Amino acid sequence: MRSLIICLTLFTILSNLGCLGIEKGKPFEHVAPGNWRGVFIVEGEKIPITFNINSSEEGQPQNFVFFNGEHQLQSDSLRFWGDTVYVYFDDAQSHLRLIYEVNLMEGHWFDKTEKSYPISFQAQNAQTHRFPNIRMTPVDNITGTWAVKAIVSQDSTLETQLRIATEKNKATGSLVIDNNTSIPLEGTIQGDKIYLSGFDGRHICLFNATIADLTALHEGVLIINNESMFCTAQVIAGVGQ
Repeated sequence: MRSLIICLTLFTILSNLGCLGIEKGKPFEHVAPGNWRGVFIVEGEKIPITFNINSSEEGQPQNFVFFNGEHQLQSDSLRFWGDTVYVYFDDAQSHLRLIYEVNLMEGHWFDKTEKSYPISFQAQNAQTHRFPNIRMTPVDNITGTWAVKAIVSQDSTLETQLRIATEKNKATGSLVIDNNTSIPLEGTIQGDKIYLSGFDGRHICLFNATIADLTALHEGVLIINNESMFCTAQVIAGVGQ
């Protein structure tokens, strides 16, 4: 009897100290603040983005801010449920649903109906690079407007415009979807390769290609949401100026 009382007493003490890993109260909501790097994954292709998590003095995340050149996308609200955080973008009617640890996240991006996606997403804290910056001198200044032609299927193509601005290895731009919509992009030029990516809540986008000369980009890949396409681009105006 004496042994049983001692064991029960020790169990109570250890439980109160948290030594048995028993957590009580509100779900754990601490996520490392500051810079993060994430990748969406479509057909094995990784589409990188960078973002910042702003937290309160108590360490609770307040919002996510995603960067695309000068354009910033801020989450409208967050909801925590156990080890899962929901990141909502109201205007886009989409959200990220992520299982998280302090410095890691993994999950998916969904639209409102959860039918158009999901698209896989992974992220790690304390990462600031979008694409590797190996600082290879660009072969040309390709600042300007480009006509992009992408192969959707054997009988279908997508024709759109890509606006690019460059400064040394840095590149920003926008891909025109229609008269009222464009996806902001950010990336790099390394030698004869250009890499751009973006996330605006409604779209994820990846564009990469080889710079043939001042008039043509070839061997390109264009990804918009779940659609992955091969593409080329021809200059319209402004290149080299």
